[in-house]
Amino acid sequence: MLRSVLLREVDESTIPMVNSILQEILASLDSEKIVEFDLRDTIAPATLAVKLLSLVHTSNVDLHIKASGNLSPGATLIAAAGNPGFRSASCTTKFGLTDSGKKLGKKALSIDENYVYQFLALLCKDKKSKIEKAFINYGAAYATDAVSLSIIDEVSDFKDKYAQKKEAIKEAKKKNTKSKKLETVANPPSDNSNSTPESSKKPEVDKKLFDDVDKQIKTPEEEVGK
Repeated sequence: MLRSVLLREVDESTIPMVNSILQEILASLDSEKIVEFDLRDTIAPATLAVKLLSLVHTSNVDLHIKASGNLSPGATLIAAAGNPGFRSASCTTKFGLTDSGKKLGKKALSIDENYVYQFLALLCKDKKSKIEKAFINYGAAYATDAVSLSIIDEVSDFKDKYAQKKEAIKEAKKKNTKSKKLETVANPPSDNSNSTPESSKKPEVDKKLFDDVDKQIKTPEEEVGK
């Protein structure tokens, strides 16, 4: 059983509401027991965020995260506390770190900022130094940076339509380079002082390589029509 819960503003009433949903999930006969927090421009005091997370983390219900919009530092904690591999955000999501959302610079952490930092460091253990730098240099993180900080796992709504082509070109270039190396070994160049050294020649784009790759890649329309 999966229940999605929209969280806009977390307050004291959120705790019993989520607890009721958790009990409903636990009472179901489904082997899969998941609550998904839909964080949309969510405002959450850090202490209440941790109180809410304690409720979920002491239950047998898995926590999935879907985030979008601007999130307060407390909401960032909620996102980071989701089940790794099931924490996603739209590409425009902004995760607050400091109270103001601005970089700390040389300023000391406020008591609330330190609270958020300590819990993020706990939830994203392998990224503690990166998180510290993010507080100092940025004060917030967009979705792609949040992935590198281990706050979330993926940016859900951006797909590179040329990803397959780029990968195919990369592989074709590898094969092309390997083939040239083998040819050089089999047919070493003659010692001609008037010849231009290979290293000084300007690299040329292998048009045939790109044409071959284009023939192998199907467009979305062709995929549908196959």
